Amino acid sequence: MAKLNDPNIEVKSIDANGVSIITKDKDIANARITFNNGLVANLTASRLTSTPMRKFRLFQEAQYISLDLQNHKIELFNLVDKNTSQDIQSQFVNFGNKLIQLHNPIIKPLNAMDEEQKAFFNAIYNDKTTACTLSEGAQALKIAEKISDIIGNL
Repeated sequence: MAKLNDPNIEVKSIDANGVSIITKDKDIANARITFNNGLVANLTASRLTSTPMRKFRLFQEAQYISLDLQNHKIELFNLVDKNTSQDIQSQFVNFGNKLIQLHNPIIKPLNAMDEEQKAFFNAIYNDKTTACTLSEGAQALKIAEKISDIIGNL
């Protein structure tokens, strides 16, 4: 399996759409980014919601990870063999000859956007290494601009 930070990963295609529901601007936007190694990212942003949320959902073979940045929670779902030793802190659900293991690790509540700003400040003023290189940031910005261009032209 390719690593997410593999420098050889390139965008293969971007499909995006946005709709105006109550304003003249796009109220909901969705983008699907397919990478040359088979990874797919589905991104959704909406200003119309009764419950604000900031979530990442990651799907990979035999695992689903839900990161809730708003409520500081992680849910890890793993498909494991029934003969695997059971972790007392996890919950299990039978699924054929496998078990679905649910684990909720305890995490330190942080404000992700605040941490991003602190890292940016430290990179500039304290010459600290960032989690993302300049070229990776530029590539992410190009992808965001492409999505914006696609949605803007609908």
